[in-house]
Amino acid sequence: MPLPAPLRLLIAAVAPPACPACGAPVGGLDDRLCPACAAALPWLGPDTCPRCALPRPCAPCPARGRAWERAWAPFAHDGPARELVAALKFRGRLAAAELLAAPLAAGAGALLDRATLVPAPADPRRSRRRGFDHAALIAAALARRTGRPLAACLHRPAAARQLGRSRAGRLAAGRRAGVVACAPAPETAVVVDDVHTTGATLEACAGALRAAGARRVHVLTATRATGR
Repeated sequence: MPLPAPLRLLIAAVAPPACPACGAPVGGLDDRLCPACAAALPWLGPDTCPRCALPRPCAPCPARGRAWERAWAPFAHDGPARELVAALKFRGRLAAAELLAAPLAAGAGALLDRATLVPAPADPRRSRRRGFDHAALIAAALARRTGRPLAACLHRPAAARQLGRSRAGRLAAGRRAGVVACAPAPETAVVVDDVHTTGATLEACAGALRAAGARRVHVLTATRATGR
């Protein structure tokens, strides 16, 4: 819920707004990127693979055989985009969720047609420690911007941390993630998360939705790691 204007003015007077990516002061009351970070955003552009979301050519496509049909992300996981994700996940800058959702709403296009947004489930231990679920915040912001329904129908037990794992370790952890979906799943589901790295967690989510009855599953993430 937005803060009342007088309270926002008071907060701005005591702690002037700062760019969530670099910390530089920004004018006004709303969280937004400073001009330098906005200009340096690593847009992926239109020529990306519809399966793995990497810039073309992507052969051999790392998403071959995945349970989802299409994947897309507006930014490479680099520069100010990576810092926005870190600001949300690790520094509690919740307004960064709106900044990450805005380009998804503007560019996802047909992936959202007749779709239900499904946030990728976080490790419950980390969600309790942080006090929020970052993917759920991005998905909720995207739902507000697009009017698409939102369903928190994916769950998983506490799992080992993915941060710092090798690619093989992430894939193995994803296979053991035990993601489950409430049945019946939406007919067309769009899994929403912050970062698409190896795709292990996204594959677990898509597979669970398929098992619960989803006919089509797509993947939307705020950023895409381009090192595969």
